[in-house]
Amino acid sequence: MPALMVANLRDADLRDADLRYANLDGANLIHADLNGANLISVNLKITKLTNAATSAETRWPDGFDRVAAGVVWKSSAILE
Repeated sequence: MPALMVANLRDADLRDADLRYANLDGANLIHADLNGANLISVNLKITKLTNAATSAETRWPDGFDRVAAGVVWKSSAILE
C-alpha cells in the first residue's frame, strides 16, 4: 500500500490517478485536481481536501462524504 501520509500534494494534478489502497492520512490535497481519480479503499482520515476538484468519474471510498470534506464539483473540461 503506497504511504503518502502527510504528503504535500496541494495543487497536484492527480487526474485519472490510480490511488487505490493508498494511505493519504493527513495529506494536503487542497486545490488538487482529482477528476477521474480512483480513491477506492484510500485512507482519507484528516486529509485536507478543501477545494479539490472532482467529477462524476472520480471514485471515492464507500461512505466518504466529499461535500463535508470541502471537495468541489468541476468537470475536467473546466480545468484544462
